[in-house]
Amino acid sequence: MEYDYLDFNIDDFPQEFEHDFNGVSFTLKIYYNRVGDSFHIDIKDEYGVDIVLGEKLVYGQALWMSVNDQRLPVVVLTPIDEDGEETEVSALNFPVRVKLAFLGEEQNDDIVVDNDDLALTDESDEETDDADDSTDADMNLYGNDSTVGGERG
Repeated sequence: MEYDYLDFNIDDFPQEFEHDFNGVSFTLKIYYNRVGDSFHIDIKDEYGVDIVLGEKLVYGQALWMSVNDQRLPVVVLTPIDEDGEETEVSALNFPVRVKLAFLGEEQNDDIVVDNDDLALTDESDEETDDADDSTDADMNLYGNDSTVGGERG
């Protein structure tokens, strides 16, 4: 399968350039971390305001998918190797063999979500244990209020 790729100058890093996603201009900065042999990307909106800084390019993982920000472009931009021979993004292969590919744009209208499949609670048949009276408000990372500090009256 042939993809469209994000074009940029590969001669020197860091690379800062503008790109239009769906008619909106964004500033992208791709830079290399020599210590970790990794590449990272920043994205700014059309006004130069930071949206996401330091997103690591991970092979096969779409950029910005873990970020919930309406200012981000509606694109699926993923570091991949069309031949399938590479498994990571490194100075040895990026951006010659591994490139930032557009795997989809503006496909949200075609996505159908069945809300019945999005169960937020565990509806198992197991009975709840009423012996534990602690509430969520009493819980923290270290236990509940009676086990941490213990000065409760």
